[in-house]
Amino acid sequence: MTTCAPHTPVVVDATDVEEGPELGRGGQGRVTTLRKLMGRPADGVVVKRYNPQVVPNAAALTRLVSWRRSLDVQQRQQLDAVACWPLSVLVERGRAVGTVLPLVPAGFGFWTGTPSGIRRFVLNELQFLVAGRHLLRRRGIPETTTADRLRILATFTEAVALLHGHDVVLGDLSLKNLLWRTGDEGPGIFLLDCDGLRLEGTDPVTPQSNSPSWADPAFPATQNQQSDAYKVALVVLRTLARDFHTHDAGTAGPTAGPELTSLLRSSLRRNPEARPSVSAWTGPLRSRAEAFDQIRKEGAFPA
Repeated sequence: MTTCAPHTPVVVDATDVEEGPELGRGGQGRVTTLRKLMGRPADGVVVKRYNPQVVPNAAALTRLVSWRRSLDVQQRQQLDAVACWPLSVLVERGRAVGTVLPLVPAGFGFWTGTPSGIRRFVLNELQFLVAGRHLLRRRGIPETTTADRLRILATFTEAVALLHGHDVVLGDLSLKNLLWRTGDEGPGIFLLDCDGLRLEGTDPVTPQSNSPSWADPAFPATQNQQSDAYKVALVVLRTLARDFHTHDAGTAGPTAGPELTSLLRSSLRRNPEARPSVSAWTGPLRSRAEAFDQIRKEGAFPA
């Protein structure tokens, strides 16, 4: 099912925004619900306000907002289905202070209980795809099958290839900014923090950083599509190995199989010119998922 984010103006003044409860906060800012926009009920959107010490590049943020609007309807739907792309620039006293973003679509989270008995909604972050079954069981988090993880990874690589085809550079990838889902609609992924992305040849909204243990040794001080390819390989490796820190292609073991192991070794090379494109992953990941489906049908249930 395609998704289309609500229509909002390119620039929104803070005086026209009525915010609701806080949904979360991080190193750059906090995210709140949006009750009303310009006096009208606002559904399907949230507000991200940058922390006072964060000074966003207003021109770069406007460029991201305008670029999405330049896409045709089909391209925009494809983008909205996989990325929490900035919809508007939030300004206060003439200065950019944040952005209006689409609400995370349904299915990318789950309810879990706390030790005190309180139930809370948790986003389905990459960390819950990487974590081993014992950790998940301890925290009351649903486990996924190997085939499902492979299909989610295939969907992820397909989404990154889509963005790369539009000259987008992801920059940072982490355990927190990639959401995933399974279910009746099939596997899905949703990228957060897309105000941190940039178009090739342009400046980012804020300096593109590297999450700890995710930096590409070939590009320690910059980000590009080749460093994206390296980090995509780390996502695949760490998900298949169920290991948060590994850089060793061999740790994926028999789960990966020969073809995916070969792709891992090529993609993690220090020579970025030798790395395959992100699109090279999608077919082999789907084929490997089908192989595990067949194993399950035959009565063997892999970890």
